[in-house]
Amino acid sequence: MPADAQEAVLTLDRMLDAANEAASQGRLLTRPALPQIRAATRWLLGQISGQLAGQDPTAWTAAPREPSATPPELASWDPGRLQASSAPTIAADDGNRIIAANAAAAELLGRQPGDLIGQRITAIIPEHLRERHIAAFMSLLLTGEPHILGCPVTVPALHHDGRLVKISLCVQTQEATDGRSVFVARITGHERHESGVPRAR
Repeated sequence: MPADAQEAVLTLDRMLDAANEAASQGRLLTRPALPQIRAATRWLLGQISGQLAGQDPTAWTAAPREPSATPPELASWDPGRLQASSAPTIAADDGNRIIAANAAAAELLGRQPGDLIGQRITAIIPEHLRERHIAAFMSLLLTGEPHILGCPVTVPALHHDGRLVKISLCVQTQEATDGRSVFVARITGHERHESGVPRAR
């Protein structure tokens, strides 16, 4: 980059901050960046500006950042790990579309993994809960506030045969190598014995 680009880079950083704030307040026809994306952008622009001013580089892994709702061991999106896991797990993109599901999750919902890929998450959500889910998901995308992340919840899911199955799930965000955010839900299904006593699987 040209040596005189430092001021332009600082201006870009300020403009992105202002745009993100306006988007968070609903004053732009776009959604704000998720926190981890904004943190990465801020680090990148800071590195360019700082190094143009003669400062030493700081690696992303050493950059200070705000606490995240995503545990470090879940920070990197690895579809192979999801597929190999014995724990029922589904992943969706920020368009609310399923991009990965392992055999355990598909079995829990009476489906094949390939049947789930490409469908909206609402395909496995009972109709009476779909509007609530969409509202919560849009709130996350519009505000960047991770209220629903990392908090185990128990909800009914829609089985392929039309019945409702009780599940507990915990959603985390993971980062793909291309910078996309992936929403990964680890699921625990609940079955009932003939005696009616719940059993977790």
